[in-house]
Amino acid sequence: MSDIAIIGGGASGMMCAAAIKLNNSKINVTVFERASKVLKKVLVTGNGRCNITNIYARPSDYFEAEDFVKPTLTEFTPQSNIDFFKSMGLLCVEENEGRVYPSSRCAQSVAEILSNTAEYLGVKVFNDTEVNAIKSRENKYILNGNQSFDAVVIACGGKAAPRLCTDGKSFELLKSLGHNIAEPTPALVSLNAKNFPHSLKGVRAVCDVALLIDGKRVYSEIGEVQFNDYGLSGIPIMQLSRFVSKSRSSNIRILLDCLPDFSEREIKDLFFSIKGDSTAERAVSAILPRQLGNYIMTFCEIKKDTPFSGIKKEKTALLAKTIKCLNIEITSARDFEFAQVTAGGAERAEFNENTMESKLHKGLFAVGEVLDVDGPCGGYNLQWAWSSARAAAKAIAKEF
Repeated sequence: MSDIAIIGGGASGMMCAAAIKLNNSKINVTVFERASKVLKKVLVTGNGRCNITNIYARPSDYFEAEDFVKPTLTEFTPQSNIDFFKSMGLLCVEENEGRVYPSSRCAQSVAEILSNTAEYLGVKVFNDTEVNAIKSRENKYILNGNQSFDAVVIACGGKAAPRLCTDGKSFELLKSLGHNIAEPTPALVSLNAKNFPHSLKGVRAVCDVALLIDGKRVYSEIGEVQFNDYGLSGIPIMQLSRFVSKSRSSNIRILLDCLPDFSEREIKDLFFSIKGDSTAERAVSAILPRQLGNYIMTFCEIKKDTPFSGIKKEKTALLAKTIKCLNIEITSARDFEFAQVTAGGAERAEFNENTMESKLHKGLFAVGEVLDVDGPCGGYNLQWAWSSARAAAKAIAKEF
């Protein structure tokens, strides 16, 4: 009877544990979790609702990892994972843009169904237990110098949200076994901007967002941007943040079209038609949030209490142009403390894309965020966690 160790009791670790036992009940599975309980990160995903997957997730959504993830995502599709959860007793519902949630809209439901299933199947879970060392010896893996296993699954995440015990320990374990690590950087994270005023904190506006690095357009998306005193957040900002984190350039800018539903000509015509003694602040706040409008006016050197009808046409035209193309200098992405996922990780080329098994060590597997795979917001990263875990579980159940 084989003994399998899973290091990390997060989404991929607990899914892998349950899936191994469902595939082969005779295998002994032990999960080691550093935190006081498993699945702590799952509990906070999707603002506590747990965006389990995205029905539209495809290999091409995973940036440079498209070829690597293709076999796994083709076999363990979003619908396959939804059906797998249903077999454990969890119902899922699809919402806007293909986002899938538990029917309870509560992340606790996902954590409980995985924990309860693993317990029922006989998975041993040790909380508050850190694995500091792994040694490969005579076709066995020795953990912390005294515990022997036939195979090991590294499932302890990347570096995002270190408060939840995902501080890069997985990378150190893999390095000790000779694996290379692509530099981990924060992804799905907000951005720091140069000289952002405190007055913008809390402002939200739907914008067409474009990321320029060294003058080249790298990414664009329309969505709600959240302004803060440090810079920018919101889904479109988080989607492009991986490119900022990975860049070494000092010339990174975000261009915001603050009124994407209207042309620059339409905005100018509106401004030219304003009559009476309305101030510039009142005129602009009729079409934009007041604080955002005031911020944009500073770029055009327009004082907010200036009578709008007295502003020269050139300044009015510049105001319309700036509303359509607000140029913001980005200094950096925020750090891992604020990130949802990690870009970078264990080098994909060193792992089998069908089984997640190391090409350097038979019986060593890596799943989920520890691998150099990341996707956009909306359930894509949990989709990878579930699918990679099930791929490894299938291979383990067959081989061991």
